[in-house]
Amino acid sequence: MLGLGIMNFDFSDDQKLLKEQVRKFLADKCPTKVVRRVLDGTETHADDVWKGLVDLGVPALGIPEEYGGMGLSPLEVCVAAEEIGRAAAPVPFDSSVVLATEALKLAGSDAQKKKWLPELASGKAIGTLAIAEGAQPPKPRNIRTMFGGGRLNGKKLPVTDGEAATFAIVLALSMFAPARGFVHAAAETMRWILLIGVGFGATWLAFNWAG
Repeated sequence: MLGLGIMNFDFSDDQKLLKEQVRKFLADKCPTKVVRRVLDGTETHADDVWKGLVDLGVPALGIPEEYGGMGLSPLEVCVAAEEIGRAAAPVPFDSSVVLATEALKLAGSDAQKKKWLPELASGKAIGTLAIAEGAQPPKPRNIRTMFGGGRLNGKKLPVTDGEAATFAIVLALSMFAPARGFVHAAAETMRWILLIGVGFGATWLAFNWAG
């Protein structure tokens, strides 16, 4: 019968409300002049805009409730991402809310999750993911950064929002068998390493057997 089996791809009422709230906030607080101010100036990001998004709960959307988040689905994160992209908002959304948060959820140890997911949800921390090592594709065969004996050696370039990040999750080759916490399941020689810093102050990271 005509009409049967038709799927509804529309957003739910709650998702529409989230979309409207984020769009309204960005229209008010992130006009083009704010975007240009950050692009042309020395700020790492629009801190006032980021704090407003934190107040709206955006960094907490995809983080489980047990870690201080809202426990919503990736679709809600995408709804917020769409509006942030629409406004070209200069904030560390992709690096912190998507990349670092999802890496922690996927591969972090229990202790790492308990420590950093609440910090990300509350906006007290900004995370980033350091994978690429130059212009070549960031594939396993192109990774040269090494991890061994609790120390890192190598260089990551570029690192998105590295200037603003509180911590970076670094992909490195392991000199030894992988341990618990940030083990890359796709290859036994690859590891995710949690590197702590307060504002790295660079769009690249270099390690000389740093521990």
